[in-house]
Amino acid sequence: MDDIIQVTYSDEMQQSYLDYSVSVLTDRALPDIRDGLKPVQRKIIYDMSKLGITSDKPYRKSARIVGDTMGRFHPHGDSSIYEAMVHLEREWLYAYPLIDGHGNFGSIEGDGPAAMRYTEARLAKIVSDLYIKDLDKGTVPFKDNYENTEKEPETLPVAVPGLLLTGSEGIAVGMACKIPTHNMGEVIDGLMAYMDKPDITTAELMQYIKGPDFATGGEIANMDELVAAYEEGKGRIRVRGTMHEEDGGYGKTNLVVTEIPPTMVGSIDKFMGKIADMVRDKTAQDITDIKNLSGKDGIRIVIELKKGANIERIKSLIFKQAKLEDTYGLNMVAIVNGAPRQCPLLLVISEFSKYQMELYTNKYNHLLEKEREKEEIQSGLIEAVDVIDLIIEILRGSKKRSDAKECLMYGKTDNIKFKFKGSEMDAKELHFTEKQTDAILDMRLSRLIGLELDALKKELDTSRKNIEKYTGLLGDEKKMKSQIKKDLVAIKEEYSSPRMTRLANLEEVVVAKEEVKEQLYYALIDRFHYIKLIDEATYQRNMASIFNDFRACIPIMNTDKLYVFTSSGKRGLVRADKLPATKYKEKGVPLDTVCGIDNNDELLYVVPELNIASKTLFFASDNAMVKRVEGTEFISPKRIIDAYKKDGVLVGVADADKSDVILESENGLVLRFSIDEVPIQKKTAAGVRGMKLPEGDKLRHAYVVNPDEEFTMMDKQVTAERFKLSKRDNKPVKVRL
Repeated sequence: MDDIIQVTYSDEMQQSYLDYSVSVLTDRALPDIRDGLKPVQRKIIYDMSKLGITSDKPYRKSARIVGDTMGRFHPHGDSSIYEAMVHLEREWLYAYPLIDGHGNFGSIEGDGPAAMRYTEARLAKIVSDLYIKDLDKGTVPFKDNYENTEKEPETLPVAVPGLLLTGSEGIAVGMACKIPTHNMGEVIDGLMAYMDKPDITTAELMQYIKGPDFATGGEIANMDELVAAYEEGKGRIRVRGTMHEEDGGYGKTNLVVTEIPPTMVGSIDKFMGKIADMVRDKTAQDITDIKNLSGKDGIRIVIELKKGANIERIKSLIFKQAKLEDTYGLNMVAIVNGAPRQCPLLLVISEFSKYQMELYTNKYNHLLEKEREKEEIQSGLIEAVDVIDLIIEILRGSKKRSDAKECLMYGKTDNIKFKFKGSEMDAKELHFTEKQTDAILDMRLSRLIGLELDALKKELDTSRKNIEKYTGLLGDEKKMKSQIKKDLVAIKEEYSSPRMTRLANLEEVVVAKEEVKEQLYYALIDRFHYIKLIDEATYQRNMASIFNDFRACIPIMNTDKLYVFTSSGKRGLVRADKLPATKYKEKGVPLDTVCGIDNNDELLYVVPELNIASKTLFFASDNAMVKRVEGTEFISPKRIIDAYKKDGVLVGVADADKSDVILESENGLVLRFSIDEVPIQKKTAAGVRGMKLPEGDKLRHAYVVNPDEEFTMMDKQVTAERFKLSKRDNKPVKVRL
């Protein structure tokens, strides 16, 4: 019982969630600003290097790589590791993929990769040259893996700013990052410019690093806004694909998309679907067909147009509505000194410059130590050659290796039998170091050959020159920077490539409204809530049967809109130009697809937008609440809005332009009163009681009529005069018709 710790539940949950959040941020979702890699990416690359699956070795099964990474360094799901590995292989995401894949790793169109048991992979050459080349030179610290059985690097000794080169995307807890890829040559130039001038401004730095460079090409349309985005580390970048015109034959023109924005990667089918929707809803009637002919040679989406099509308008529609021009949300968040931080461009470059100095300092300290060790051994071997006869005599006179070693290091001759007089005195003068002694004892007799001795002296000379060079670099920051820049220039010469994404300042695309000649149509709605338009000639020919076959027939101009009121209290909006103009016998389209109302709702009232402003509408619900509302309350560009306070089901909506209201209950009770007794209220008001309903009864119908007007009640034709005129909120009377 003494081991039980009393804690507050809320405090424990708060602390546990905080620990989880920090773990997700630092160990999974966000890249490190130094090497630009997320932990899982770093572990995959390191594991592959340990397995020897480099660019000069054969491919290995992806399942082997994933399993080894999971077992040794990353104890999470195999699917997440494989997904990360596949991501690093995709050439449409990176100009320089870090994984060289063999097999089906998916496609730019959104196809997924084959299972890991089918695909093979190895590290790309760029990884061997720029990411892990100096990993064995003491450049980065190592840490224990998750089970403390192996060591893994905290970061990789990347030679270029990986965060900018490969970019990164990740969603963590309350934080996300979205960093685009950049051009290697530009990034290297920018890094060298910063090293020459540490107080450089963002604008000056962007003379070199001009902006994102996406593997999909395309165009950045707001170049002048990039400086502000990079200064803050977040912003909006307008990106657009590339589209040109081609002759389609017979006087027609085709539009061909050859580059897409990065936001369209994996969703080309969605792009084509949006274009098909534009054709279907008559937004782009000049488009006759769309074909995806993309393949190994790149993107090629052909959009065929009618002869005489308005090409500029179609282009604008494709850019704007089909999202061939889209917004890329720049959000440069990375792990800096163990914590997540918003990273402006200058911070990324300055932190990487600092990291490079650390890497080079560690590297040359390591190399210096190795060269000093070599120098020590080489000088010892050369000195040993001069007294080789004595050494051989010592070895022949020793019973154990340790006796010979002590003699060579400290001149101890107690346990050694010498063949010649005077040798013991010479042996006592020996003073080789331990490393030299071990090298002498391990030395092959072939090293005694003259040429070998010359080679040994040359090696010693080389080591001493290297020691001088490394000491000079470590003691002079300017020399170290010069060496870093020299290496960067060599990398640029081998790996840099031309920019793929063009930069420009382009006006945002605006879709001009197409001029439509006004024409009268009739909107027909059948009992299944299908709606269509017919022209006036068709209406005249079928006038006799229209009112039997359809529940509503509304004259409307093709530039107008319809307002639809339903029993659920919703008002839906239908644009006439989105409705199909069909023949009389054709079906039309479901009402819910064009205005968003539930198809199970009962349709109560339909009115053109042009007419509603001058109307007052009467509403009645099944709990006998009634009110009048000005039609202007329902004018709104929204597709669907609440048209009635939801305290009951609507049973009637009508024009409030007649004198009498007649309410009919489900049990056959009826009350007639003047419409003037119904107040005009807001659409959100509850209304007033129309009549007193007995318990369990509900209102079934509400009629707004004139006294001598015939209407249908209980399947019979009656007039309002058939019922006694009473007062609102009175008791209804039972009627039999």
